[in-house]
Amino acid sequence: MDGLDTIADHPRSFDRGEQIEVPGHIEALVAHKRAGREHRALDRLHHAAPGSKRFYKLAAEHGVHLGVLTRGLLQILDTHGADALAQAIDAALVENAAHLSAVRHFIDQHTAAGGAPPPIAVTLPKDPRVHVTVRAHDLREYEQLNQESTDDHEPADPTAEA
Repeated sequence: MDGLDTIADHPRSFDRGEQIEVPGHIEALVAHKRAGREHRALDRLHHAAPGSKRFYKLAAEHGVHLGVLTRGLLQILDTHGADALAQAIDAALVENAAHLSAVRHFIDQHTAAGGAPPPIAVTLPKDPRVHVTVRAHDLREYEQLNQESTDDHEPADPTAEA
């Protein structure tokens, strides 16, 4: 109450430890937090790649799902870095190709031109006991799988008479 004016009317309980939630307030809070999370991701992309603002505008005009686009661009930013992302977005804009696969194409093209293997995102726990060693083994053993079989007997014909 504010004087004689009712500002809010909520259920009240005098039970110990009981929590009363108003569904409208919870929905508003969820919407507010979701909007903040989306803007945080877009701000991060806009700082990393200034061309992303124009890229998003073009993507929206072409009907691209912006949530999927944002997640994909953030993943590229995390694995390849800001410079590579900015160059790939600029190259996609030159081609008028405002979609995630175009950015991935230009990233792959740039990586291949540099002769570097594509980076792979690996998330490991921050436990000092974790030690991962991957040993490459000789792949020549698998070449025999591609060779034709030298086995002389043929499978029996089920339609032939015995």
